[in-house]
Amino acid sequence: MARGLLAGLIAGVPCAAAAITIRGDRPDAHRLLANGGYPRTTVHYLTVDFVRDDPHYTLVGAARDRSLFWADVPRFHHSVLAREVLLPVGYREGTSIAIGPDLARGAAVLHVSFDRSDLDPAVGPLLTDWARRCADAVVDQLTLQQWRLSPRELEVLGLIAVGLSNTEIADRLYVTRRTVATHVEHILAKCGATSRVAVAARAAQLGLVRT
Repeated sequence: MARGLLAGLIAGVPCAAAAITIRGDRPDAHRLLANGGYPRTTVHYLTVDFVRDDPHYTLVGAARDRSLFWADVPRFHHSVLAREVLLPVGYREGTSIAIGPDLARGAAVLHVSFDRSDLDPAVGPLLTDWARRCADAVVDQLTLQQWRLSPRELEVLGLIAVGLSNTEIADRLYVTRRTVATHVEHILAKCGATSRVAVAARAAQLGLVRT
């Protein structure tokens, strides 16, 4: 879902690169959720150094759901982020927007860079709108992180979501019904769900349904 949204953004907004990073297990780093055009070194900075050491990360959280462009930040062109990361690869303007359910702490960030500085004033509101569209994808990813399901549990959850019984899942995965029952018990506990119907509905919403 996030990759599709990012592809739509890049197609609709004339940017040089865009990416969504999301808070991971470590409080001092993000992980890459989707990337469109940023080189590896830039991605590393945005997911690690930007979150851990860069004062602009705090500014992004404080700005909440609005575009914070380079021009909005005093002396941004003299910052490490600009001098050592963005300008050397040809970016001349850009923005970072906090998205997700916890904007103040930057649960996720939409980064967009341009190879020109004379941007149309309409670009800012347009990007803010895209950040709002990305919020659901961010919530879904944060939910999956909180559940901490194993790969096998995710597989079983996907099969529950399409309506398979424990017996049918056991046949599909070549395991015993007892093994499936144990997986289902763990899934319900981790997801905080009280029934297969409830967890199946959430799995479908998260895009875990197998076809």
